[in-house]
Amino acid sequence: LLSLVFTFGCSLIGKIIICSFYSPYSLLFIPFIFTAAYFITKYYLYCSRELSRMEGISVSPIVNSVLEALSGSDSIRAYKYEEIFKSIFRQKMDDYLKIKIYQNGAMTWYYLVFDLISFVYIFFIVLLTMILHKKFDPTVIGIFLSYFNQIQFELMKFLSDRTNLEASLTNYERCCAYKEIQSEKYLHLESDEELRKQWPKQGKISFKNYSTKYRPDLEEILHNISFDIKGKEKIGVVGRTGSG
Repeated sequence: LLSLVFTFGCSLIGKIIICSFYSPYSLLFIPFIFTAAYFITKYYLYCSRELSRMEGISVSPIVNSVLEALSGSDSIRAYKYEEIFKSIFRQKMDDYLKIKIYQNGAMTWYYLVFDLISFVYIFFIVLLTMILHKKFDPTVIGIFLSYFNQIQFELMKFLSDRTNLEASLTNYERCCAYKEIQSEKYLHLESDEELRKQWPKQGKISFKNYSTKYRPDLEEILHNISFDIKGKEKIGVVGRTGSG
């Protein structure tokens, strides 16, 4: 995308220079076109960026659903939960496709508005050449209109590719967010040798008013429990989650 933005940008600048060489009057319309394109792109980019972020979030549940179904296919068939998993998968796909429909609608609106601006722009250029037809050779007018017709296409491609490039950076934003998550400690630490010297010889563990949670921002799953585990005992946690 970055190479496309650079290519269309350079092509757009070249065509504007060529048109201004044949008709300096054409430069009168360029500021209006670029101003309208800037505000339309800014409005579309705000919407497209949020939709791309929502699309990335909606893909993860689909992948997780497929992986869960593949890994637990034997249990799903044994308990006849196929329809339940199908309905869950369809619901997640519907959520994803709703966002894709909004994305396609926003992109279609963006192209449609640009086409309308381009038609108005070409209309004034044609009107200008008709008024000043005595100052132009017919060959020059043909080249002039041909390049002006390409300017609106190059401008639309340049801004749309730039918008898509910025919207795709939401994936990079998500990667940066994952980097900020506090990671677990390494399996082997330098303090392990000192810990082995103080390690108890019996596997007795005592819990006094113990509470824990999966993450700091979640609710507690164990609340102020107290118990003793003797050596060589096998203990299991019975509950809705975390009962492995």
